[in-house]
Amino acid sequence: MKTVQTIKAKLFGAKGMMKMGGALALAAVLSVLATACSNNGGGGSPVYYPPAVTTLTGAGGYGVPTCAGCPPSEALITNGIADASAGGAIAAELNVYFYGDASILAQQQVPGASSAPYYGAVAAAGRFNLTQPLTQCNVPPGPYTFTTVSPGVFGANGIGTSFDNIILNVNGAPIQLQISGDLQPATPAAVGQDGQPYPYRLMLTTFIVKRTDTYAYCNLSLEMN
Repeated sequence: MKTVQTIKAKLFGAKGMMKMGGALALAAVLSVLATACSNNGGGGSPVYYPPAVTTLTGAGGYGVPTCAGCPPSEALITNGIADASAGGAIAAELNVYFYGDASILAQQQVPGASSAPYYGAVAAAGRFNLTQPLTQCNVPPGPYTFTTVSPGVFGANGIGTSFDNIILNVNGAPIQLQISGDLQPATPAAVGQDGQPYPYRLMLTTFIVKRTDTYAYCNLSLEMN
């Protein structure tokens, strides 16, 4: 029988014990790193839009994703970061570059064009770095790069900040990631372990790390933000 393991409040195994304020706590317990964000307009929905950057490709050195169903020509929408800490150090970090349909994004840059945010297919590429193993789903430490195997939808919330159901394959390993969530401004911009600036935080509602050989998986959506 295939074993399915789900993490809700703990990310790492009980291997590393750490002392916090004189009390012992599992290194597994992550503190969510939250970044304050601002809303434009009193009391209503936020109206910030990720910038469409049509002149950059392969940003971060992770390459432009290609897949069945990916936009036929792609341009960078923006990038974002999520991380989690254990023992006062970054234990896991997710760096994502979002790519949309270049023809739609180009129209939004034409003078006089609608200022509506991007809504459409989205692919992604980037990096997932672990300094400790995910013991529950048997994923060892290491920097992993990934690209899209199945595109998702960007901007379905109507304000150009949401991303839904992007499925990513890790390069050279039997690991697959699935992400959904929302972008919130990082002020000032966060700098990743890869040295790149990230103007947005990924507020993940879904972050599943799954092995494609054993089908064990971890749900990290509560830890990574």
